[in-house]
Amino acid sequence: MTAGKSFSKLPPELIRVMSRSERLALARTLMANQRTVLSYVTTSIGLLAAGYGLIVLTGHVLLQAAGVVGLALSGIVVIVGYVRYRRMKRALGRVTAMDILDVGYSLLHDEAGLASDDASAPDVSSDR
Repeated sequence: MTAGKSFSKLPPELIRVMSRSERLALARTLMANQRTVLSYVTTSIGLLAAGYGLIVLTGHVLLQAAGVVGLALSGIVVIVGYVRYRRMKRALGRVTAMDILDVGYSLLHDEAGLASDDASAPDVSSDR
């Protein structure tokens, strides 16, 4: 892969031929990637607050040095999180959950229709 190569979106035809479980797995992976980057951001904010607190609220030089390290780690964590997020997004072909929803909408309605037909079947469970 070259650095300048652009990655195209996952073609709608490919999403159409995916099974429902494959589409859902892809959507779960996309959402997990988003949750992961948010976890990196949350961790970065925590390190930022702790570092700032150690610098401002303590008078001890060693604790203030630890605060500076916390501030530096905060920046590193958010950069690492963003890089990992972009790398995973690129590996997934820049597909979004909305792409899956748009292409699979009619398929989901067809499956919902099948589920409602199953609901009209007689209940054979026992009520004990």
